[in-house]
Amino acid sequence: MTITPTPETWAHRELVTAATMNRRVRDVHAFLAKSPAAIRVEGFSRTNLPAGTPALCYYTPVGASAHSYASNPSMAIVGGPSGTFLDGVKAPVDGRYKLSIGGAVTAVTAQAAARVCYLQAAVNAAATDTAVGVGAFLTFPLTNLSTTVHQGAMSTEVVLRTADTVRVACRMDGSAYNWASGSDAGFTQGSFIELRWIGEVPT
Repeated sequence: MTITPTPETWAHRELVTAATMNRRVRDVHAFLAKSPAAIRVEGFSRTNLPAGTPALCYYTPVGASAHSYASNPSMAIVGGPSGTFLDGVKAPVDGRYKLSIGGAVTAVTAQAAARVCYLQAAVNAAATDTAVGVGAFLTFPLTNLSTTVHQGAMSTEVVLRTADTVRVACRMDGSAYNWASGSDAGFTQGSFIELRWIGEVPT
């Protein structure tokens, strides 16, 4: 399966039809302007998670907020009862992808000193709290913004094959904690995952 336009060569003195121009110009411009494989969703709250143990990050369904979108709805991995949240995203085709993840994690117990708090991402990990940490290819710390709030974001490039899944887990030491939960909208809007196809893998 391919999602890229098929390159065509112009012939000398070729007489083109409207259909030919649309295929060679309009369709290519549309492809460049809108990624055919992109999804962004925001955090779905999880509360009172045990200190020192990872927790699978949940996300709201596509369209649940003004900041979410999907050019290909099949990229959303629906989890939970009645499909109330997403627990990951999926690559629809082979390619290079830009993965961006962010998180806002709040401690149940305030602590003046910085504590260990981070996000991890894994490819093809099971949808459990511990599986992402075991298979993580990316781990990055969240910044200590206050005595309770840790927040941060990171982007990287990753090669994925058709149907590969990406899941994220969070962890905080020293206190029970909440994922994407708080009175400030930034707790949900700052907790997100975005996966965007950016090109074929060079051969």
